[in-house]
Amino acid sequence: MIGDKRQYRVKPNPTLKEKKQIGFNDVILDQDNKIRRAILALPSEKTLSLAMYLALLYLKEKNITLTTTEKDNYWQLKDTLFIPFESNDGGYSHADSGGYQILLNYRGNVNHFQIVSLFDVLENKLPSNWGKDKIILVGFVGESFQDVHLTPYTNTPDQRMSGVEIHANII
Repeated sequence: MIGDKRQYRVKPNPTLKEKKQIGFNDVILDQDNKIRRAILALPSEKTLSLAMYLALLYLKEKNITLTTTEKDNYWQLKDTLFIPFESNDGGYSHADSGGYQILLNYRGNVNHFQIVSLFDVLENKLPSNWGKDKIILVGFVGESFQDVHLTPYTNTPDQRMSGVEIHANII
């Protein structure tokens, strides 16, 4: 359950935890093992997801901050309103709606985002302005890392999306 007390598989760095610079990267699998929802926060623990934390850091530099609407207490970033998922939304029936969840709006299929190898970064093979004004995620994208998932865009096991790409879509 999303609302349960979190047990970290990897303990957060104490310094980053003290500075409140950590975020969780949990995802929710639907009954068909596809990821259609994103958890942006666990309000009971006052914890943001990694994706939400990074998005807010990035937007803060552009003077865009998270606000809440007066009427419904929904989250809002400038003109974008985040309506939280409810247990009977869409085709769902009695789904777990704990935390602040939204239905995911994928930007595209697998490999929609630019992926570069770590060796290209380490060997300085990228243009000097590569990544400027962008959020950059570092992670594994290969099948062998066992962090690949089915999404509405991936209907067969060979089309699964890496966890880092899913989090890029959430951001």
